Amino acid sequence: MGDEAREVRRAALKLLAGLLTYQAGAVAGLLPGLLPRVCALAEVDEAAIAEVQMGVFKVTVDRGQGVRVAALEALGAAVARAPLTQGEVAQVLGALGHGLKWRKPMGTGQFEPVLLSQGVLGRLAAQWPGAVLPALDALAPQLAEVLAGAPFKDAVQQEVDRWAEAHQSALRCVHALARLPGSEASSELGACIQAIQQRPEHLQALEELEAECSRAAAAGAA
Repeated sequence: MGDEAREVRRAALKLLAGLLTYQAGAVAGLLPGLLPRVCALAEVDEAAIAEVQMGVFKVTVDRGQGVRVAALEALGAAVARAPLTQGEVAQVLGALGHGLKWRKPMGTGQFEPVLLSQGVLGRLAAQWPGAVLPALDALAPQLAEVLAGAPFKDAVQQEVDRWAEAHQSALRCVHALARLPGSEASSELGACIQAIQQRPEHLQALEELEAECSRAAAAGAA
């Protein structure tokens, strides 16, 4: 993971994610030493951000995004499969703060790490509610920024679909956070929910998520 070559770092992270998913016991003892390195690789490497010419347009790209995606996949596997400590959960939350960040110049090219981060945050909220609660004011504005975004009017269908996917993922994450006991004390999460309520399609999706959750709870109690 410390190799200079991005593809080598990416391959190492992919291997770690696979081991955590299928042989978590084999690497559990190594995780305390590996986790800080994985979290660091989930952050944006400013040296990897570049402007490239595409026809008459200049586009901002992250040449290190493959490494970031692999790091976030490894973090997702760790959250799902490894017995993390409170301190390790805090490290993961710090990395997710970077993963959730929406950089406008990069546009839709950053959907993959953002959506991965939203998914891991939703899982953390379910498994470690007490650890996630103090971070709501820092994380909610980043979800709100994604929800406020929209494709251009002349966007191709693929971009429209990707935005719809990003919005649905962010709404699932907001729903998971809003269900945390004590979450009503977060002013930033409250502001995010208020913004959702101003957009009928987002409000409807959030209400459907709540109804789905209620049905699942009722089925489990039956």
